[in-house]
Amino acid sequence: MHSALELEPGVWQLAITSGRPGGPGYAVHPFAEVRFLQLGGEQGYRAVIWDENHPRELVGYYRSIRAACEAAYKDRDRLRRAREPGRDPLTGGVVDADGRLVGGSYGALPQSSPPA
Repeated sequence: MHSALELEPGVWQLAITSGRPGGPGYAVHPFAEVRFLQLGGEQGYRAVIWDENHPRELVGYYRSIRAACEAAYKDRDRLRRAREPGRDPLTGGVVDADGRLVGGSYGALPQSSPPA
């Protein structure tokens, strides 16, 4: 189950929970933080992810809390895939014996438009 806990006003911690709240085996596994920011008259959200084997990593800056949370969940999935054997650590895609990317998703990479 997914959950979000507001640690302080404007700061949310995203987590995966297991077990029943208050029951045996209940555990909360935080993996991201989304923080409200106000810079130079503009407002937005910063998303950061981590896991037990990975330091904190900036996901990006977003105009809505929904976009920031969605990006954090997608990047969490990328981190999990990247830890699997035969996976590229940047994209989570499949690599061959020489370390060349041979398949997978580039969804975690920034998409840019071709020059006009």
